[in-house]
Amino acid sequence: MKLRYKTERVKASQLGVRMRNETPRLTPAQLDAFHSHILRLPELQCPIWQGTRNWSGLGLFEIEGQLHYSHKIAWQEANDCKVPEGFFIGKTCGNAPCMDTKHLKLLDGETYKEFLRQNPVKKPFRSR
Repeated sequence: MKLRYKTERVKASQLGVRMRNETPRLTPAQLDAFHSHILRLPELQCPIWQGTRNWSGLGLFEIEGQLHYSHKIAWQEANDCKVPEGFFIGKTCGNAPCMDTKHLKLLDGETYKEFLRQNPVKKPFRSR
């Protein structure tokens, strides 16, 4: 299934694909496609994910029929390593579709829970 270029909020089941915990490395072609979904404007504090998003506004990117969180892919590409087992990526800005790697922080499970309590992720505006 091809990614949609307009921003959509969907459940993984609606796309007919499953979420994966382990995110693979991207090929150069996949990396180009990934970066084409990031909107960078000088007036915005954060580069924004413009591809498919989940119900809470987090970006989703499809790799070989599996959905992966876009901020996790961005962190892995910026740090040239995978997210270790039991660790999570927190967004220090609290902006759900943010793709700024300076705003992404690697946290263990307990620290991540406390981090979310202190820094709740702001969901983007939803029109009804």
